[in-house]
Amino acid sequence: MTIKNAWASRPDNRFVAEQNDLAVLKLLRDFGHLRRSEIARGVWPNSSNAVAMKMANRTVHRLREKGYIQEKPNSLGGRSLVLAARGATWLQLHGVEAHDGYELSSVAGPHFYHRTLGTRYLLERAARGHKVFGEYALQKGFGPIGRGELNERFKKLPDGIVLAPGSERGYDSNVIAADWVEVESSYKPEQELSKIFAIAWSVGSWLNAAETLLLDRVLFIYNSRQRHENTILRALQHYLEKHPATNPDLLSSIVLVRCQVGLPLVWEGFQELDSAHLLKAKGFTGSGTNE
Repeated sequence: MTIKNAWASRPDNRFVAEQNDLAVLKLLRDFGHLRRSEIARGVWPNSSNAVAMKMANRTVHRLREKGYIQEKPNSLGGRSLVLAARGATWLQLHGVEAHDGYELSSVAGPHFYHRTLGTRYLLERAARGHKVFGEYALQKGFGPIGRGELNERFKKLPDGIVLAPGSERGYDSNVIAADWVEVESSYKPEQELSKIFAIAWSVGSWLNAAETLLLDRVLFIYNSRQRHENTILRALQHYLEKHPATNPDLLSSIVLVRCQVGLPLVWEGFQELDSAHLLKAKGFTGSGTNE
């Protein structure tokens, strides 16, 4: 290969920069607000942390200078990015429905930790090739199922939905398996947890009326350094006593996701464990299934 041809085969730097800009803006459009660490993971999942952060910082700097994004203080003392009106307009010119994030109360409010913990887990799933939709996307109608339909069918909105190929879960290749995601960041009374368990009892049925998404798992996301795990398991045991599971595999579809999170909210990793395993390992009294 000649030197001239080698240079000709390289992508144009302006094109690469524009693609990076578009990817970051789309991610902000989907999640509402993000820190630089979430942007790095979401846009450059196959790069090292150092390279991904370098690219995120460079792209964020360029987008701020263009007036496409705005930086706002968050409730943990850090900085988060939201779409500015100019950025939303630029996305719309590229055929992407978008709204600016000026009025997002969850950036500086008590909901920030909850939203960001869920966002980071969803980005980890996206890095595995799954399609993810967070709370903000579902509220704005960007997801695979409308909030009205979810409210009507389940009387509740999830904190996120993850879609995986059915073949990964043992279904036919034409099936799309859906995970219902719930984030536990503050104390939730047993009555509220029971509403989520009731949704889990629908595992194996269609999530939507169009019958394109099969509800396969219900996931509880939480910081492993907090006390949510035992609270969830205790509530589940009580629910099982009143509502025995006729499907012996149902408890394996209720998954507790232990997230390793440093202060103030530094992602370190996660582990998924089915509730059947945890109930047995922690000595709770039986599975509550009819066998």
